[in-house]
Amino acid sequence: DLKKAISKATVIAIGPGLGQSSWGRRLFSETVTGSIPLIVDADGLNIEIMDTDNTSMFAVGSARIMPETQAAFSKLAQIVNKLPNTIDIVGHTDARPYPSREGGYSNWELSADRANAARRMLEKEGVQADRITSVLGRADRDLKNVIDPLSSGNRRITLKMRFNSNKSVDLAKDPSALDQFQAYERSYQD
Repeated sequence: DLKKAISKATVIAIGPGLGQSSWGRRLFSETVTGSIPLIVDADGLNIEIMDTDNTSMFAVGSARIMPETQAAFSKLAQIVNKLPNTIDIVGHTDARPYPSREGGYSNWELSADRANAARRMLEKEGVQADRITSVLGRADRDLKNVIDPLSSGNRRITLKMRFNSNKSVDLAKDPSALDQFQAYERSYQD
């Protein structure tokens, strides 16, 4: 059962311009089924949907989405639709090669095909196509677990929710914005 095999994660969308913009002040959280780490970096919020040792999003060596994954993407699309951000979709694989495939099909094609499958699923679930700004495959060039290149956690889809560059904070003019962001971040880590 997928729900037993993977944990629940809370998605928190925080944007820059926390002290300036109304959408940045609004925090929103939802529960999503899946092993979904969240990473905030300078460009936006990264939502990573990862395989586990017990479950896979896709059939082995394929971009065919498993039924359990369709349900998880449906829930994720409901959450993503509440946010104004543009989205980059990135597919990642583990380091298992596919040398015997005809036509040179490799982890490059597989990761790109899986990212496109995720895009199609999100669009099917109501995410507007014009919000998706890029779809790309990174193959095994950005491993989550470099110690174990075949780790299930290396097989993942990253949704990069880009911050709106027009909504930023000049920390020289509003130094408290960084403190506000850190306080929000701490309050959701508990």
